[in-house]
Amino acid sequence: MVETCAFEPEDLILVEGDARAEAVYIVFSGCCLVSQALADGAEAEQESATEPSLGTPACPNTKLITILRAGQYFGARSLLTGVPRTTSVSAMTEVECLRIERDPFLHLLGGLHEFVCDKAPRDTSPSVQASSLWAT
Repeated sequence: MVETCAFEPEDLILVEGDARAEAVYIVFSGCCLVSQALADGAEAEQESATEPSLGTPACPNTKLITILRAGQYFGARSLLTGVPRTTSVSAMTEVECLRIERDPFLHLLGGLHEFVCDKAPRDTSPSVQASSLWAT
């Protein structure tokens, strides 16, 4: 199924560790926060997990990975590889997304599915996640 979906500020869209990757999301409007849980006792190495103009409070037990805006997407890595979600994604503002479930997404990829999976980075560090389609 392909559908549009709307989220309110602070709605959780994807949850880190979730093994049920059912869809990929394309952001139509708004901003999404991509975050990752801190290891026990670790402190974030960042000034803030918010953009001041958006006024969204940072969750104290996570670190900011990146902020996604209109035209960007998330959820592909887990959907294609079966690896549990490596980050959480939440709405910072009102967000509208296109949600594409597994079968239609794989149909769109066609013969590129295996090629794309072969190119999936094995490194799950935040810098790799934030710099590619493999986030979440």
